[in-house]
Amino acid sequence: MLMGFILPTPRLFLTPGKSTEYPMMKCQRWQIWEPRFCRFVQLIFLRSMVKVQVRGSFSQEEGTWVEKMRSMEDVKVRAITHNGNVIKVVFLDVPDRPGIAALIFKELADCSVSVDMIIQSEGREDKKDVAFVVSREDENRLKKVIANLNQKIQFQGVKLDEAVAKISIVGAGIASDPNIAYRMFRTLSEQKINIDMISTSNLRISCLIPNSSINEAVQALHKEFIEGEEVAIHEEL
Repeated sequence: MLMGFILPTPRLFLTPGKSTEYPMMKCQRWQIWEPRFCRFVQLIFLRSMVKVQVRGSFSQEEGTWVEKMRSMEDVKVRAITHNGNVIKVVFLDVPDRPGIAALIFKELADCSVSVDMIIQSEGREDKKDVAFVVSREDENRLKKVIANLNQKIQFQGVKLDEAVAKISIVGAGIASDPNIAYRMFRTLSEQKINIDMISTSNLRISCLIPNSSINEAVQALHKEFIEGEEVAIHEEL
């Protein structure tokens, strides 16, 4: 039995005597494994998820360990950001039919009002609520949008809430790890902080929370994700 190493793609093998840099590994003086044997070892590992050691039949050397490789960059929270300069906007009981959301956001776009954390409630009796977050700097333009829409569609009213803040954890690929979101929500719940709205992207998970709780939220999330790490905590502009 030859000593060697299974590469991330089993059909690729290194030639003996060469040194090549691969993600998370350095290979030196490898010998070649027979492809069917590689497949055999791979199946054992994938089914059992235990480390497999391959040793030579006529050697006492340690040989090769086959084990799960860590990704090139572990998913980590790299920063915590917060923004208290926001307003939650809720259009109440707008008609539940195609085109209404497009009309609302066209008016916002025409008035250059940037929006974030968009949520549309489940329809009820042909009505629904549409909620989103805007910057306080856009409040005057928002009032113009509301006036324009009041002439085009029927809705019960608009609710504005300025006692809110947005807090986010930031890191490459964090939305792909469900444990990150769970830990964030659990940490906020342990501080008795209610989450009003949630938005995600590949780089961040954001929550809308009471403005009065922003300091406690930042401290708690720092303790959960950041302690011992070198990371940025800052207020969004």
